[in-house]
Amino acid sequence: MSAFLEREGCETVGFDKSMWRVVIDGHLILLSAKQDFHHRYRGIVGGLGHLVTVTRPDLAWSYSELSKYVQFSGIAHMEAAEHVLRYLRDT
Repeated sequence: MSAFLEREGCETVGFDKSMWRVVIDGHLILLSAKQDFHHRYRGIVGGLGHLVTVTRPDLAWSYSELSKYVQFSGIAHMEAAEHVLRYLRDT
């Protein structure tokens, strides 16, 4: 588990919101400017899936909810994933 937390940079949980581009065409639309965001989100969710299966069944609900948005994740989903990482770091 410590390798997972270290790989995901849990000591400095946070992400750069500048990687998002705002397009205003009558509506406010947030688009990912970098694939790193989605790659990191998928990595976090995949790692949580492994932890749920092997050692941390208490994370099953969080994993279930986060995995629903792997295909179309947004800022709120990443913030929720990072909240789970902080929980893992502190327990």
